[in-house]
Amino acid sequence: MAAKGAGSLGKKHVGVASSILISKIITIILTGASFIVVARLLGPSTYGIYTLALAFAGIFYPFSDMGISVAILKLMTEYISTKKTALLHRTLANGYTLLLISGAIFTVLMIAISGFAAVHLFNNPSATLALQIAALTIIASAIYNFSYSILIALGAGGDLTKTVAVQAFVQMSVSIGLALIGFGALAPIIGLLASTVIGLFVALAIISKASGFSIFKLGISFSESKSILKFSVPIGLSSVVSGVIQNISLVVLGVYATAAIVGNFGVTFKVVNIFDLMIGSIALALFPLFTSVLSGKKAKYIGGYYNSTLYLTFLLLAPIVFYIVVLAVPFSYTVFGATYSYAPVYIAVMSIGILMTIVYMYTNNLIVSAGKSLKIFKYSVVLAIVQAILLFLIVPKYNGLGLAFIMFIIMPTLTGAVFVRRVQMMFKARLGVGRLLMVSGIALVSALLILPLEFVLGQGIPILIAAVIEQFLLYPFLLAVLKGINHDDISTIRRITTGLPVIDTVASILADYTSLFLR
Repeated sequence: MAAKGAGSLGKKHVGVASSILISKIITIILTGASFIVVARLLGPSTYGIYTLALAFAGIFYPFSDMGISVAILKLMTEYISTKKTALLHRTLANGYTLLLISGAIFTVLMIAISGFAAVHLFNNPSATLALQIAALTIIASAIYNFSYSILIALGAGGDLTKTVAVQAFVQMSVSIGLALIGFGALAPIIGLLASTVIGLFVALAIISKASGFSIFKLGISFSESKSILKFSVPIGLSSVVSGVIQNISLVVLGVYATAAIVGNFGVTFKVVNIFDLMIGSIALALFPLFTSVLSGKKAKYIGGYYNSTLYLTFLLLAPIVFYIVVLAVPFSYTVFGATYSYAPVYIAVMSIGILMTIVYMYTNNLIVSAGKSLKIFKYSVVLAIVQAILLFLIVPKYNGLGLAFIMFIIMPTLTGAVFVRRVQMMFKARLGVGRLLMVSGIALVSALLILPLEFVLGQGIPILIAAVIEQFLLYPFLLAVLKGINHDDISTIRRITTGLPVIDTVASILADYTSLFLR
């Protein structure tokens, strides 16, 4: 059933998902270079201030968005398919207006309390300006992410990639430039803000050309706003709960730990956030797919779609996850330097939790696609209370390591288990745990076989390069020999990637190589 579901994935949705993946790879390369340079220039303590500033802004951001970015994906999918252009334009106008108003309110609120937070929470008055500038990212990110969702709904994969590339280039250039001339923690914050604003202008120009909608046609209509908020508020409440508790967790760490420890945690969080960006973006692209399937004649195959998307994502990301886990020390010291001494342990713990995060995100989007966002909110509240209790029990004693276990091991596992159970009840769809464990186990074995190379090559760049080659050659071989993949899976991968830029070529090479070892 899984192969059947994946084999019938809509080409449009797969194409958009691949464009998102390409855009994220571009982002990783450009902002990753910026991140490494800036982290080395700033050092753990100054980087800790940057981490706390963005975490504080992250507490307010979900309130400004309130699920509107996700709601527009569902509404636009319906309006485009039914060719309701006028209604589509009115909905976009209302969405932008609502976000401008809410974004402005919470931006001003954070600016107003930044001084208090810097002095009384972080015991660092000099962090006030960093918090105030970070507040501007609230309204900028709300409008940009809304526009990003519109591009996905329009199926503008190529334009989406261009938008993200421009944004990533600006962020890299501004962040590194300002860090070099001594802007300290302000450098990456201003870089993020500038890139978001410029990326927004690019996205708006594309949206105007593709849909005929103009940002200058803003306005509030009760009926359209009601349609948006009816769907978005339950989702938004869930986002508020999960987003606030995640960022409060970092703030709590800032209260109990030194800025240097927060900086170590922050650079690690940034590395692992690369996975989160990829997973979250692919999950977002799958949202309209799940919505289309559930509203059409293929609803009975939803279990196949769900398990196939999970399996294919594990197939792609599991070897990367365990590569980083096994090589946490050489990876951290090569990328950040020895000054970030706690980072290797944090990297290993956080990376392992990524696999459970995949299950949670995909399952969450499937439930929301079925219109059960209120259920998600109820679960999110209970789980947030559990996390809050764990924070004050564990973080004061174990600092960053305790927070890493809470955020990346305990909570993703607990949340994933709760949400998977809900999917089983709603769709009679069982999670293909066996195949996911098989792929994960093979990826772990492949990564562990890297360890002997460390005795020969040491813990510098050579081992990192050699390990990439080893994984590329060994992982597909082990997949085939240990039956983690079969001919049907290979055929499915070929079908859904044919004609997709870059993805097609890479997938074809890997599929051909893996097929050599299949019996």
